[in-house]
Amino acid sequence: MDAFRIEGMVEDATLIRKALVKCANLHASGDRTLTASLQVASSHRRMEEHAQKIVTTMADYFLAQKVRKADRSEEEYKVLLVLHHAVMVAAEKIKQCAEFGAVDALDAAIHALKPVYGK
Repeated sequence: MDAFRIEGMVEDATLIRKALVKCANLHASGDRTLTASLQVASSHRRMEEHAQKIVTTMADYFLAQKVRKADRSEEEYKVLLVLHHAVMVAAEKIKQCAEFGAVDALDAAIHALKPVYGK
């Protein structure tokens, strides 16, 4: 179940990247029509929705149910908190800016967390 949720976050991050590519392409095309503006807004909304889904998964599932201080040493617990927090911060950054660096940071944070939950 944990690996399934991690893969769901990977899929969300992939969809965020696709939406950002669409926004960047529309912007680069110079198309200033209302239709293009609505497509950019729609893509940005999808990015925010997928980012929020990642934040919710991290908070409601992983941090609330899987990361328990009593189950680990102090050092292991701190490492897990840092890994989980990095994913949440990267996902929140997606909602604040439309930059590929933010998506790269999210991908890296999710990748760093993967070994904790297998696969």
